[in-house]
Amino acid sequence: MDHIWNNLKNWESIWEEQLEEEKNGADHEYKQQNIKLLTDQLQSIRIAIKEIGRWV
Repeated sequence: MDHIWNNLKNWESIWEEQLEEEKNGADHEYKQQNIKLLTDQLQSIRIAIKEIGRWV
């Protein structure tokens, strides 16, 4: 289970970086849509980390 939690922590870091890049990047047609999608995905990753953390 540790390897799953570690992988999720890695993905959390990647998604945080992607979200910051999108927020700080140039404006484009899909910017807000991308920010929402990344935010929702990051939230899902954090929920999974929290749930798996109960077992690690």
